[in-house]
Amino acid sequence: MNSSLNGATGKTYLGAAIFVAVFVFFPTGIFAVKYSLEAKKLYRDRRFSEARTAANTSRKIIASSLSIAGIMYAVAVLGVLVYLIFCK
Repeated sequence: MNSSLNGATGKTYLGAAIFVAVFVFFPTGIFAVKYSLEAKKLYRDRRFSEARTAANTSRKIIASSLSIAGIMYAVAVLGVLVYLIFCK
């Protein structure tokens, strides 16, 4: 076994997943946390291929959450602007 892999861990994106779950969009953020924790456990069990898959899934969910939140924010700002311009 390669000694450089002893205790090796890869990116799990747990910090970003927690941030997304708490501050951005909870419904999808909680799934990002789930996959990040799964990746962490798989790295600990030295199942690197599966861990990378779980981490990449978490990363994709984080990106989706940020996109959803961005769209919701833009729609909200647009709605306020339309109200201020046309409903006064």
